Amino acid sequence: MNTRNLIVLLIAFVALSATASATSINCQPPYCVNSDNVLFNLTGSGSYGSYGNVRTYTSDGLTMTVTSFGLARDQGATFQAAATGRWGGGLGVSDQFEGFSTSSYKHTVDNNGYYNFVLFQFDKPVDPLSLSITQYNGDSDVSYWSGNLTGPMIGQTLAGLSGLGFGGMYTNTTSGSRTFSLTSPTVNALLVAAKIGQSNDYFKIKDICVDYEKTPPPGEIPEPSTYATMGGALLGLGVFIARRRKKA
Repeated sequence: MNTRNLIVLLIAFVALSATASATSINCQPPYCVNSDNVLFNLTGSGSYGSYGNVRTYTSDGLTMTVTSFGLARDQGATFQAAATGRWGGGLGVSDQFEGFSTSSYKHTVDNNGYYNFVLFQFDKPVDPLSLSITQYNGDSDVSYWSGNLTGPMIGQTLAGLSGLGFGGMYTNTTSGSRTFSLTSPTVNALLVAAKIGQSNDYFKIKDICVDYEKTPPPGEIPEPSTYATMGGALLGLGVFIARRRKKA
């Protein structure tokens, strides 16, 4: 192999090494313990929002939108638009049954009267890892679904969630304010509710941690491993050229 071909080969190898430096983020649930994971803090100043409002969060190149729904307890009932509120304890819901009450437990995610649902949607595939909630009144049991949402929630029934791309229902029934791990594959949506089949659960959603495949933006400084690869390649090239000149 002549010097020119070797240089071309080494340049291609170094470029491939830099390209391969995309970061696969891993986190051990139930906590967002790795600084590379994306943690969305959902707390804030008091705000009820309005029916059908959308709250948008962007962090580390990932965008998440949040909407809420109410569902009557009658069999065959369909999802209705609700308001997503934001308070110091996290996100809560005001459905069309309870309205915008000043009682703190009336603007939580609850199952008293209507079932309340909070829908998280992501602009990239994610692995939902953990959820933190703040309990108010009664109990704080949670039902949730994850999947790849393919249509609108409004007008759909609880039984129709599978037709929208959601998997089966999971529950977390430990009492109190807490952080707990989520069981989920890689998806674009997570649906959270006060436990289905009960009527005494009240909580707000404080934060959510997710994991996703990140690619460094153009011009980002390579990782240390990439520097090592580049250095080794250039050193090898220098030794090769010196030997060729000595022989010549």
